Amino acid sequence: MKKVSLFTLVLFLLSAIAHAEPYRLGHGLKLHDSIHIGGYFSTDYEVGEEKRLLRLDDVALLGYGNITPKFSYLVELEAAPYYKRDFRNHYQEYDRKFHYERLYFDYHFSEYANFRIGKLITPIGYWNLEPINVLRETSSSPSLSKKMFPKFLTGLDIYGYVPGVDTLTYHLFMQNSKDIDEDYINIKNRHFFGLSLENQMSMDFQYGGSVGEYITEDTTRTRFFQLNAKYEDGAINVQAEAMVNHSENSSFVHETTKFSGYLQSEYHFNFQHALIGRYEYFDDDSVTLSNHIGIFGYSYRPIYPVSLKAEYQINSDSSKNKFLASFSVLF
Repeated sequence: MKKVSLFTLVLFLLSAIAHAEPYRLGHGLKLHDSIHIGGYFSTDYEVGEEKRLLRLDDVALLGYGNITPKFSYLVELEAAPYYKRDFRNHYQEYDRKFHYERLYFDYHFSEYANFRIGKLITPIGYWNLEPINVLRETSSSPSLSKKMFPKFLTGLDIYGYVPGVDTLTYHLFMQNSKDIDEDYINIKNRHFFGLSLENQMSMDFQYGGSVGEYITEDTTRTRFFQLNAKYEDGAINVQAEAMVNHSENSSFVHETTKFSGYLQSEYHFNFQHALIGRYEYFDDDSVTLSNHIGIFGYSYRPIYPVSLKAEYQINSDSSKNKFLASFSVLF
């Protein structure tokens, strides 16, 4: 699918602003009942033994709305990283192409069956469902969300409440084609199928899990099993995810197993200030790689759509220890 230039996006936005309602930061620009325009950006600064990096990491434009009471859509175009400069290794680069991160339509049939078709976020766990930096409490993402399964799928997601169980929700998702934008996905695949369940036990505790498989371009079949849980009680938020996957390729007679998980705890002094701690583990027997990461961070939100974050990562490979700070805004 053809990439969209920044110039085209700016022209479209300017042409619509004259008819927009009053704007509030973080709530998008309402041009019509069926057309809202929003966006976000994120910039970060990373210092480690191997690099000292400044990035304008995410620049994105969102379009969304309700076409009818039951039919809605969302389009998200993103360039990442838009600009990158490494002061230690003396190089810089740009990537000004906007890619289709999400492009889908929703049909709300009932509380038990809804249909989402297009390119969408893979409905697994918690971290993957929050792709926008400003909405998360750390700038970095766990290895589980990057290395264990495709973050997006181009296909169909059927979701809703399980009939007769008003605390249990499901997602049945499937893909049997290439991605809409193959330049913008972490694991390219032609086949992706899975089922996710989430049970809201009480107001402050929920848990769930996922099973499924995907087949990459080199015909490697990977089957996965995932569990997640979250506890939220006022100032305290604790969440955990773990996944194991097993890959096999009949052409190369090769099998591998990966395991990844994390436990994250947040303490919110108030709406603006929070302390975060996270432990991660990643193991890949195909390259005899076992990695432990500890993260200690701080998050400050002067207002909800604006986030300033800082963290220090301690890695089992000390050469990868680093400091990371970010600034992000949701429009």
